Amino acid sequence: MAEIDELTHRLKITPAKYGVPEFELRDVTKVFGSGDHRVRAVDQVNLQVLPGQRLGVVGESGSGKSTLVRLMAGLLQPTSGEIDFQSRSIVGLRERDLGELRRQVAMVFQDPRSSLDPRMRVGRTITEPLRSPLLRGRGGIPQDAAARQDRLVEVMTKLGLDPEMADRYPHEFSGGQRQRIAIARALAPRPRVLIADEATSALDVSVRAHILNIIVDRVRDDGLTLIMVSHDLAVVRHVCDSVLVMRAGRAVEEGPVEQVYNDPKQRYTRQLVAAIPRIRA
Repeated sequence: MAEIDELTHRLKITPAKYGVPEFELRDVTKVFGSGDHRVRAVDQVNLQVLPGQRLGVVGESGSGKSTLVRLMAGLLQPTSGEIDFQSRSIVGLRERDLGELRRQVAMVFQDPRSSLDPRMRVGRTITEPLRSPLLRGRGGIPQDAAARQDRLVEVMTKLGLDPEMADRYPHEFSGGQRQRIAIARALAPRPRVLIADEATSALDVSVRAHILNIIVDRVRDDGLTLIMVSHDLAVVRHVCDSVLVMRAGRAVEEGPVEQVYNDPKQRYTRQLVAAIPRIRA
């Protein structure tokens, strides 16, 4: 678990900030299907995410973790309930009215192959958000080609990617490199919130720690709020300062990581914590 110790060391110097919530969810429900085929993927969830917080969202497959963060990112609309981003409701907004959310909330998905256009050179992929009409004139988004090129070089360098590789296509990179490209694309507009939805689970074990280190470094150095969906409770314990436990669409337990892991109140949480692999001396 040397990589876990390294993650802990990296994040100890970044205390959480407090203030107006980045997100506030009130009785949020998302139902898919109809009639006998209705599924409550998210069921009356209440949640606050504060600036600088590092929230881990955990639970078994099908618990509603990914649906929840997609609702927060404005990729899905709730069936009922309210979602505020920086004190403004995003429920029911049209895509053209989501510019501030799109700039300030970045999302990295599980499989980089599905989030990168195979026909687009990676330099264009990374700078694509900077060209969006939704983001034009917002938060210092580069408006000209030279400024976008400068930002491309900056963000590729920070992610350990050679800017000389910007003219290549995604298939010319390894899985770990493709995920770094996806992260670079997410960070190009200088967001405030990074949502990582199982961002390392599709990668080889040897690559996962490296990608986690990259995420940790960017969260620390860029002062980001982090929302991390993961099935790996050991990583969440060491990367995040708080945790939300989901089961069958419901938030069954929430609190500071050490409190929830050391003294879980719900039987389901106790079962999850008990299943974390232990290293024997």
